[in-house]
Amino acid sequence: MSGTNYYYKIRAINEIGYGEYSPVFSVLTIPDAPVILPPSDNTSTSFVANWEPTRGATFYKLDVALDPVF
Repeated sequence: MSGTNYYYKIRAINEIGYGEYSPVFSVLTIPDAPVILPPSDNTSTSFVANWEPTRGATFYKLDVALDPVF
Protein backbone atom coordinates (compact mmCIF):
# COMPACT_ATOMS: atom_id res chain seq x y z
CA MET A 1 0.00 0.00 0.00
CA SER A 2 1.37 3.42 -0.82
CA GLY A 3 2.67 5.64 1.97
CA THR A 4 3.11 2.66 4.28
CA ASN A 5 6.13 1.66 6.35
CA TYR A 6 6.93 -2.05 5.87
CA TYR A 7 9.42 -4.11 7.91
CA TYR A 8 11.26 -7.19 6.74
CA LYS A 9 13.96 -9.67 7.73
CA ILE A 10 15.46 -12.68 6.03
CA ARG A 11 17.34 -15.87 6.87
CA ALA A 12 19.09 -18.56 4.89
CA ILE A 13 17.97 -22.18 4.82
CA ASN A 14 19.84 -25.31 3.68
CA GLU A 15 19.52 -29.08 4.14
CA ILE A 16 20.97 -28.81 7.67
CA GLY A 17 18.53 -26.20 8.95
CA TYR A 18 17.75 -22.53 9.39
CA GLY A 19 20.30 -19.76 9.84
CA GLU A 20 19.85 -16.72 12.04
CA TYR A 21 17.58 -13.87 10.98
CA SER A 22 19.10 -10.71 9.57
CA PRO A 23 18.50 -7.42 11.35
CA VAL A 24 15.06 -5.93 10.70
CA PHE A 25 14.98 -3.41 7.86
CA SER A 26 12.22 -0.91 7.15
CA VAL A 27 11.12 0.74 3.93
CA LEU A 28 8.57 3.52 3.43
CA THR A 29 6.69 3.27 0.13
CA ILE A 30 6.06 6.28 -2.10
CA PRO A 31 2.68 7.97 -1.54
CA ASP A 32 -0.01 8.08 -4.24
CA ALA A 33 -0.64 11.28 -6.18
CA PRO A 34 -3.00 13.66 -4.37
CA VAL A 35 -6.51 14.08 -5.77
CA ILE A 36 -6.84 17.62 -7.15
CA LEU A 37 -9.97 19.53 -6.13
CA PRO A 38 -11.32 22.67 -7.82
CA PRO A 39 -9.50 25.88 -6.88
CA SER A 40 -11.20 28.39 -4.61
CA ASP A 41 -11.02 32.14 -3.99
CA ASN A 42 -10.32 32.85 -7.66
CA THR A 43 -9.48 36.46 -8.48
CA SER A 44 -7.92 38.09 -11.54
CA THR A 45 -4.43 37.57 -10.05
CA SER A 46 -4.63 34.63 -7.64
CA PHE A 47 -6.37 31.43 -6.57
CA VAL A 48 -6.18 28.87 -3.76
CA ALA A 49 -5.14 25.37 -4.86
CA ASN A 50 -6.99 22.52 -3.12
CA TRP A 51 -6.38 18.78 -2.91
CA GLU A 52 -7.23 15.78 -0.76
CA PRO A 53 -4.46 14.62 1.58
CA THR A 54 -2.53 11.51 0.57
CA ARG A 55 -1.69 8.67 2.98
CA GLY A 56 1.95 8.82 4.01
CA ALA A 57 2.65 12.30 2.61
CA THR A 58 4.46 14.68 4.95
CA PHE A 59 4.91 17.56 2.48
CA TYR A 60 3.52 18.60 -0.89
CA LYS A 61 5.16 20.38 -3.84
CA LEU A 62 2.83 22.58 -5.86
CA ASP A 63 3.92 23.55 -9.39
CA VAL A 64 2.13 26.44 -11.11
CA ALA A 65 2.63 27.39 -14.78
CA LEU A 66 1.03 29.33 -17.63
CA ASP A 67 1.65 26.39 -20.02
CA PRO A 68 -0.28 23.11 -19.44
CA VAL A 69 2.81 21.01 -20.28
CA PHE A 70 4.97 22.93 -17.76
